Amino acid sequence: MSADKSEGRIRDRRPYWPRRMKLHLAASYVDESETKFLAGVKTGKWPTGTRDGGNVYWFLEDLDAALDRLKPATAECGDGWGDYVDQG
Repeated sequence: MSADKSEGRIRDRRPYWPRRMKLHLAASYVDESETKFLAGVKTGKWPTGTRDGGNVYWFLEDLDAALDRLKPATAECGDGWGDYVDQG
């Protein structure tokens, strides 16, 4: 099987994430509980939501940008994860 076909099959199995998400999906997207996610919104770790009528939504690209800011350049040595992370 070619790499292109294999990549396409993997991509097809990824979950669908809507462009804007309510709290439960936004928290799931960043792999946190709703409580921890909202605490992160208060501290600035995560972006604030946007109100639309009675609902609050988070946009996918805002969450991605926050995740990109949180991504460390490399894992620190001695943090216990050295066997499981790319050391660059």
